[in-house]
Amino acid sequence: MARMYPEFLGNEYENSNPEAIVFESLKQLSDDYSVIHSKKIKGGSKHQEEVELDFIIFDGKQNLICLEVKGGNINFDAVQNKWYQNGKEMLKKPDWQASRACRAVIDFLGRDATNLNINWALCFPQSARADKHAKIAEVPAALLLDESDLDSFPQAILGIEKHNSEKIGKTGLSNKFAADRILSTLLQSIGFINKLGVRTAREQNQLIKMTETQMEALEDFEVNQRMAVMGYAGTGKTVLAAEYAKRLANRDQSVLFLFYNRMIANTVRRGMDRDLDINTTTFHSFARHLIDAQDQDWWEENKKNEEFWQEDIPLKLLDLDHSQLPKFDAIIVDEAQDFKPDWFEIIELMLKEQNGKFVIFYDENQDIFGRWDELPPWADGFAKKVLRRNCRNTKNITTYLQTLVPSSMIPFESSPVGEKVAVVKTASKQDETEKVRIDLEKLLSRGIKPTDILILTNSTMPESSIKPLSKIGNIGLEWAGRKSNHRSKCIQISNINNFKGLEAPVVLIVDFLSSDVSSKSEHLYTQASRAKNILKIYLR
Repeated sequence: MARMYPEFLGNEYENSNPEAIVFESLKQLSDDYSVIHSKKIKGGSKHQEEVELDFIIFDGKQNLICLEVKGGNINFDAVQNKWYQNGKEMLKKPDWQASRACRAVIDFLGRDATNLNINWALCFPQSARADKHAKIAEVPAALLLDESDLDSFPQAILGIEKHNSEKIGKTGLSNKFAADRILSTLLQSIGFINKLGVRTAREQNQLIKMTETQMEALEDFEVNQRMAVMGYAGTGKTVLAAEYAKRLANRDQSVLFLFYNRMIANTVRRGMDRDLDINTTTFHSFARHLIDAQDQDWWEENKKNEEFWQEDIPLKLLDLDHSQLPKFDAIIVDEAQDFKPDWFEIIELMLKEQNGKFVIFYDENQDIFGRWDELPPWADGFAKKVLRRNCRNTKNITTYLQTLVPSSMIPFESSPVGEKVAVVKTASKQDETEKVRIDLEKLLSRGIKPTDILILTNSTMPESSIKPLSKIGNIGLEWAGRKSNHRSKCIQISNINNFKGLEAPVVLIVDFLSSDVSSKSEHLYTQASRAKNILKIYLR
């Protein structure tokens, strides 16, 4: 992800603001890039006293782009050489504005810019050209970006850089010190700071933003050896847990980071630095590792027992030679509501110190296995923290979650309103199949990527309404199982037992009975909270 200055926009920027839209798209660039938003530069005698650039994009080597952003519906009359915004003539031509600002940057950087390809470009994030290849004499095609470029900004920026290299032909900077000097010059007197937890949001590539409450929680961890953090859906529990694990590991502390769900454990593990001493795994995978080390044949000999996963494994762990168990400076448990209370007594044995760091994260409203009533007695001495601000879901989805499980959860101030939650009544399994097919076709036709769509089923695949749907057009549907293929280009299908703790931009919930909405509200709440932007629920 690009290094953004500032890392977050202020509250005055709504999500529909054109600069906010471009800001989010520019994050797609690699961390070689530095992106500066809203930079003012005082000009000399050749220029207006002050110019403002919407974005400066610097690759740290050879290219610097001054990007002018204009929102709304943009049109250009080539005959009259006039630009129009939402039907009104623009008093300041965007190409002229961008060119003037670019010249101010060149003068401002002086000799440091001698070997850089510096040029301007235009971006209209709320307009799309009818003919992508249509040429405008005043603006080279490569320097004109529109709504269709938002999802592939790295490719669009590379196109601008290729154009500039061919037309300007500068060789680039000789060393990293020259790049650092340019960046320092552009950022001087701005006073940008790094906020806690931002790095986690960047590495996880999630839309969750750290709120003040979450940052306070990180500080609470520093002064409390043991904490129980109750967080409603979408409040960033996993992001916060991962950030804390990394902080501890960066202080040379060993960390055991436990989950119940294999899919989310794998996802979090992929975002961890391999050099950090963090054992990120599920409770049962870790248990097998411990048991195999002392009794290699036990697992295979007993795994067919009816109570194997819930009872036999914990009892076997208690029978092991505890002096031979690995020890950790800190233990962090995510999805704690899915753990049986007696499991924690075993987990605590892994601490090096009797009162070592021990933090659990849970949401009692997502207790789909019926294992959690309240904090068990072993947690009596834990400091308590509650996360209420939902940073994952749109405001409309957050409101819907409140109808399923009333709580003190509130939406994050900057969350988009989003589309209304669609509850679709179906007359039969066949009717549901057809309605899902039609909705998938509509979503894909609206530009939704197949990989952004998740279908959560409440039945086995042979009994599911979506079993007849192997393809939508040329897009395949793929069962994710317990090992989600993050490289897949298909629409993914899963169930909440496997997908719990993860998220997707678009979620379709199928095979849910209208009669079960009240009795299984926790299941529906848990499934619905996986949707970040669009949620459709099909009820039979």
